[in-house]
Formats: sequence, C-alpha cells, structure tokens
Amino acid sequence: MNQTWKTVTDYDFEHMEELQRVAGKTFARRQIRARRLAFFVGGAGFMASGLSLALRRDSVVLCLICCAIGGVMLAWSLFFYFVTAWTTGRAMGPRWKDNEYRIQQQEILAIQGKDSSRYPYDDCHSLLETEKNFYVIMNTGQGLMLDKANLRGGTPEELRAFLEERTGKTTQWMGKKRKDKTGK
Repeated sequence: MNQTWKTVTDYDFEHMEELQRVAGKTFARRQIRARRLAFFVGGAGFMASGLSLALRRDSVVLCLICCAIGGVMLAWSLFFYFVTAWTTGRAMGPRWKDNEYRIQQQEILAIQGKDSSRYPYDDCHSLLETEKNFYVIMNTGQGLMLDKANLRGGTPEELRAFLEERTGKTTQWMGKKRKDKTGK
C-alpha cells in the first residue's frame, strides 16, 4: 500500500483552545494544574484582601485595586484554556496559518510556507485523538496536530489504523464522550 494522506491545519483560536485542553489532560497536566491553582489562590487572596479593606473602611482605591486584580486572576484560572489559546495564538502570529502535513510511509512531512520538517514514526511518543484532530506527540516533546476535517486520501479511521501500525502506539481518546459505532 503506497497511500499518502494530506491535511491542512489552521492554528486558529478553536484549534488552539483544543490543543491547550489536550495538553492540560496529558503531557503538561502538572504544570497547567499548578498554574491554574496559583491563579485561583492568588485571586482569592487578593479578593479577600480587598473585601477586608472594604469592611474596615480603609482605602477605597486600594480595596478596588485588590478586588480588580483578584477578579482578573480568578477569571484567568476559570477560563484558563480560553485565555492561553488566545495569548498563544497572538504570540504565534499569522505565519501559522495553513500548515500542511503529508502522512507518508516512513514519516510525516510538515510544511509551513517554505520551511519543512520530517517526523519519523519511530520518534513518536504517543498518539492522541479528539473529535476534530489527531495529535502525534514526539519523544522531543514536539507535537503535530492533524486536522480531520481537511484530511485527503482516506478516512480518519483508516489514518488512525495506519498511524497505530507505523508508530506501534495505541491512540488515546482525549475528546469528549466518544460515540459508539452506531453514532450514539
């Protein structure tokens, strides 16, 4: 079988938010949990300080500043994936649009503009899947996001089987509740 699949992944906000959630469930679980907890505890502390100042009728300005900082920190903690997807997308800039991936027999070829990189299947650490994407996580910590909606050359089921065969890894489901074969 000499089949080559192609897909194009646009690292838009929707994809970036999903990527942050997948990272939060898998390879960066500890770091993200610690960061969210730090923002939550810090935000609660600032809010408590602000409310304490308000009850003691001390400086109204300082009370408002503490409550505002606490509110922002609490919101950051609660909407962490949304905020990090937005900030990551802004930091990456427009050059990350339309990344092409060619899934070949021995490797995945990633093409971004005039640059390209090759990712051999032997270097795969894990395979992850959501409703919209496959994630190929390499031993180096790099990851490839393969968009199912833009897949050409076969079905997502065929690509999953091919990737599992080539990498020797079993795909882990990272999305919401998986539908069974009947679509329920």
